[in-house]
Amino acid sequence: MIKSLNISAIYSSPIDRAMQTAEIVGKHCDVKPISDDRLIELDMGKFTMVPYDEIFKNHGNVFLKFYEGSLEISHNGVESFSEVQKRVFLILWTL
Repeated sequence: MIKSLNISAIYSSPIDRAMQTAEIVGKHCDVKPISDDRLIELDMGKFTMVPYDEIFKNHGNVFLKFYEGSLEISHNGVESFSEVQKRVFLILWTL
């Protein structure tokens, strides 16, 4: 089924789990995934290495706030959803 999509390239974050998924997809469509450091996960700012339950306790549903573009997200140095979109679109335009 994946083969019928005519996938010609697969780009992945260098994170192990992302590359593992890309390799699984690549096997089904005969495409070798390409690791690209620019596709690294989002920058969690001050929330980096803080357990999710602690973040939620102190800041509420940060995932919803991330998608809504809440100022609380940017005030804590977290990359916003729109910033992630722009970063990925810029990467796609350079490929």
